[in-house]
Amino acid sequence: MRMGSVLIDERDVKFVLHEQLEIMSLTSRPLFENFSREEFDMVLDQAGKFAEKELMPANSEGDRTCAKWDNGAVTLPKGYYTPLRMFGEHGWVSACDEPEIGGQGLPVAIFTACNELFHAANTALNLYPSLAHGTATMIRHHGTESQKRKYLEKLLTYKWAGSMNLTEPGAGSSLAQIQTKAVRMEDGRYKISGQKIFITGGEHDAHPNIIHPVLARIEGDPPGIKGISIFLVPKYHVHEDGSIGERNDVNCAGIEHKMGFAVRPPAR
Repeated sequence: MRMGSVLIDERDVKFVLHEQLEIMSLTSRPLFENFSREEFDMVLDQAGKFAEKELMPANSEGDRTCAKWDNGAVTLPKGYYTPLRMFGEHGWVSACDEPEIGGQGLPVAIFTACNELFHAANTALNLYPSLAHGTATMIRHHGTESQKRKYLEKLLTYKWAGSMNLTEPGAGSSLAQIQTKAVRMEDGRYKISGQKIFITGGEHDAHPNIIHPVLARIEGDPPGIKGISIFLVPKYHVHEDGSIGERNDVNCAGIEHKMGFAVRPPAR
């Protein structure tokens, strides 16, 4: 790692990784045997350069200009598009995933140290790719094979964005109270109706598609958390070959105005 970071205490990071966690002991295991300390340090060094040169300058611009909502569309500040694109191009979204699915195979502890740099530089911006990885991880472990083919590569390379739609008016901390309803149609798909609020990354123009995991209750399912299902609702429908189709019937009615994180406005 280079010296003199303005974002973190580098000595503290090295102490935690190498003395407290003994991160190099992982290289005795087959999953990480091809890594060296020099490679770990190089990754942290590149993360620091990316954070300081790309993410940090966009932070102040974001607070000055904010995200803008107009007739259902959210526009981000101009300085956000390049670093968001670079998150995907440089492989940061899938850094700790296996190489077989396009990742770098890094230990989670190393990427967590990188993520500390990203958050220190620009938390508002860093939440966007974090949501893409969260959506991809959910699909990877719980999605159908068709969903994996459609969405996984696009999310892990950050060509498409992700979100997470949980909170509703009157159902925030208590998800058992959600009212969003899913009705099964004859073709096997579901028609979902309801309102979600405080949705980070729920609408923006930085990516051609946003994949929304939506919590809803299938008509007839029991009350409480055991009756909740998760549905993938893309901003634009996706064909079986992975190409983008027509606009889905999901709309952003506005964004919340708040102090701080002005470029990560919760959508509704």
